[in-house]
Amino acid sequence: MKKEMIMTLFQDNVIEKVKQQFTEEIKIIPVESYDMGFRLFMPTLLNINLEILINMDIINEGVKEIDGIGKAQVTKYVRYFKPIGFYTKINGDNMRIEINIPYEFEKEYNELVCSHKLKQSPKVNKLSIKENAIIAAFSMETYFQAFQIFEEKKVKGLGPEIHRELDLVIPGYMKYDKRFIANGLEVEIIMSFEGNPQFYLDNKYNLSDVIAGYKLQGNQVSYSPAFEYYDLFEKYNKMSLLSVLKIFPNIQ
Repeated sequence: MKKEMIMTLFQDNVIEKVKQQFTEEIKIIPVESYDMGFRLFMPTLLNINLEILINMDIINEGVKEIDGIGKAQVTKYVRYFKPIGFYTKINGDNMRIEINIPYEFEKEYNELVCSHKLKQSPKVNKLSIKENAIIAAFSMETYFQAFQIFEEKKVKGLGPEIHRELDLVIPGYMKYDKRFIANGLEVEIIMSFEGNPQFYLDNKYNLSDVIAGYKLQGNQVSYSPAFEYYDLFEKYNKMSLLSVLKIFPNIQ
C-alpha cells in the first residue's frame, strides 16, 4: 500500500492538480488513486500535502451491550489526515514543482526508483534527520504511545516494579519506557524523573537530546518540543505535517 501512496505522489494528473492548486490557491482538492481516497491540502501558499484519512484504534473497551445491536466489541478511535509527502515550488514558480518525502516512505520510494516504476522528474527532496525526528515526535503513533503510558500510570503509579522470578526491581520511572517505530524511525519514550514521557531517537541516529515531551492535563495529553526544536516544530506545524495536530475533534 505504501508504494501505491508514493506512486500517487508522482502521477501526472496529480501534479497537474497541484500546479492548478498553487495558481488558483484552492485549499483542498480530492484525489482518487489505487482505490484509495486522498486529498491535496494547501495549508500555506508555499506547500501542498498529499494526505490520506486514517482511523486509529486507541482504546479497546471490550464487549458491551449496544442498543439495537446487542453485544459487540467496542473500540474508541481517532481519525486524522496522514501526510504522505508534500509539494513545494522551485524558486516560487507555480509550474515548477518538487516533491518532499518523509523518512517513513523513503524505502518504498527507493525501491520504486530502482525498479524504474517512477519517472525521474520532478525533483525529489529527502528530509534531514531533525526534520524527520520532529514529524515522528508529533505523529499519531507517538501520541498513542504517550496516551497508553498515562493510562497505565493511572493504574500502576510510579512505584518500583518487582520481578521476583528475575530477582529484579525496576524503578518506577523506568517501567514505562517504550521502543517503537514512528515516521519509519526507531524511537523511544523514556519517563523523566518528574513522571512525564519524553521522546528520543535511537542512539544510532546520533541525536541524543530529548526532542519532545508530553504531559497529562485533565484527560488530555499535551505535547511540546524541546527548545532546540521549537522553530522546526513551528514551521512544520504551519505546513500541517504533524499528524497529532491533524486529529478530527470527535473521538468515536
